[in-house]
Amino acid sequence: MCGPDGIHLWVPVRKVMDGAARERLVANVVGHLKNGVSQPVLERAFEYWRNIDKELGERIAAAVNQD
Repeated sequence: MCGPDGIHLWVPVRKVMDGAARERLVANVVGHLKNGVSQPVLERAFEYWRNIDKELGERIAAAVNQD
């Protein structure tokens, strides 16, 4: 997505977060999603994170669904 001047308004997560920061992000999101979120909301959250970063979304979904 570009702003009116043609400059990109988003930067891939991998460019602004190192591996440790992405690990903390995944742990934080998973912690909140495992706290009684309904299945329809979980599916929307997984889709949201996959749209931001496919690998992050997959890691979040896998961690939430593991029991």
